[in-house]
Amino acid sequence: KRFYALVERYLWEGRDGIPGNAHLDDDGLLDRSAEPVQGAANLAALLGEGESVDDVALMVSVSHKGVIWEISRAVEKRNAKRAIELIDSLIAKNENAVGLIKASIIPTVRNLFFAKLVSAYGSANRAPAGIQAVLPKKKDGTVNTWGLKMASAGAKNFTLPQLQQGMNDCLDADKALVTSGQDPRMVLHKLVIRLCDGKRAA
Repeated sequence: KRFYALVERYLWEGRDGIPGNAHLDDDGLLDRSAEPVQGAANLAALLGEGESVDDVALMVSVSHKGVIWEISRAVEKRNAKRAIELIDSLIAKNENAVGLIKASIIPTVRNLFFAKLVSAYGSANRAPAGIQAVLPKKKDGTVNTWGLKMASAGAKNFTLPQLQQGMNDCLDADKALVTSGQDPRMVLHKLVIRLCDGKRAA
């Protein structure tokens, strides 16, 4: 109980920006998928058990939604080691690899690509009509600016050609998972390594 109280108070920030509110989602249900905020180092010290920041980060992944969220954040930061650890944790729990790539990796790369695409114009609303037409939409048909805003910081870690190639890599991996006899875990590992490789041609 003490651990989770500290997580809610110091590490997880609700959608309203107030630490401690991350335990409720829009429907009033338990939701630990909020983005971690700085303070993890202090949390490890507060626990008093010698955990490192990485140890705390692994413990914080207490729900399926939380792990999906953290895989996305790891890809944005080009942290292949962290993303692979999280993927393996879900595969070990019999998570479907096709569902995993569609829930975490493909949407992340897509949002990074579109965020990078509109960054030259300052915002999605200022982008040319042709670009706005292909941007992710909400149910009401308007541009999903929230998703683009969330991806804008991570998009700075990539060039547009890298993200274009990343989209192709996602397509190839998705096809491999569905049509080939390759080990699904290895397909996801290779995809993450390609996406996070900082030495790829810009």
